[in-house]
Amino acid sequence: MNSRFFDRPGPPAPHVPTRTCVGCRQRMPASALLRTTILRQEALQQENALVLVLDLSRRLGGRGAWVCPKPTCVSAAGRKNAFARALRHPGPVDCSTVLDEVTALAEQTN
Repeated sequence: MNSRFFDRPGPPAPHVPTRTCVGCRQRMPASALLRTTILRQEALQQENALVLVLDLSRRLGGRGAWVCPKPTCVSAAGRKNAFARALRHPGPVDCSTVLDEVTALAEQTN
């Protein structure tokens, strides 16, 4: 028998995109995290009113910040100003709406 046949590596492992949670800084598959982004809020009367939203379809344009689907990670990211840093936003970002949505999602799964 030819030993070179048995020394060949197997097929390459499929590529799984990994992202880092902005709250706890753990690297995980992108499928296990939620994507957030900043959108212009047209309903507000202010000119440059921006709001942090969950991008459940993962199709919204612009930079995205990834966070674990746990309220503790969302609140930690808000405390550390991690959303603004990851999204390259010059000012603080209000994450209260995202925190409410993630809390509701966590309650639905329990």
